[in-house]
Amino acid sequence: MKLEMGLRGYSPNTQKHYSSQVRLLEKYLDKPSDQILPDEIKEYLHHRVKSGIGYSSINIACNAFKVMFNLVLQRNFSDDVIVRPKKPKEFLFPGLNPDKPLAARNAQQAFKTAKEKTSVLKPVTVHSLRHSFATHLLEDNTDLRTIQILLGHANISTTYIYLPLSTKHLASVKSPLDKIDPHA
Repeated sequence: MKLEMGLRGYSPNTQKHYSSQVRLLEKYLDKPSDQILPDEIKEYLHHRVKSGIGYSSINIACNAFKVMFNLVLQRNFSDDVIVRPKKPKEFLFPGLNPDKPLAARNAQQAFKTAKEKTSVLKPVTVHSLRHSFATHLLEDNTDLRTIQILLGHANISTTYIYLPLSTKHLASVKSPLDKIDPHA
């Protein structure tokens, strides 16, 4: 297994974690990897999920098992054997069913109701909150790449639309000429 991971350029840290996950599986089943059956892998992963192990640890185990069983032992176990659980998801605004997000229509209605209770006369929507969030980040000197990631923009050019909205940001830009010492 170490040879396969080394050939594929896995970092020493990844190699250590993957090897550890395979040892945990072997210890749990009390048998070496080459004697482990597909249903036993599923049983072990189910045990780990039920014991409250985090998604990232389960994901590392699945990756480790794919290396051991598919690359080293050439068993070609499918995703039906090495099953990745859905990612243990929490929503900022859960719906009536906590496993699902609040419906967009419900969020829009709550926003409209809240707006009607204020003295805001400008035409604003829920999406206006997103624009305000991005503009405030920019005015607090957050870099565009961070804003791009937070907003989920695939292309940085989409994030550029917030630049003209931030006059404070434009005013804070210093000219390189301002750094020149006039007495030098």
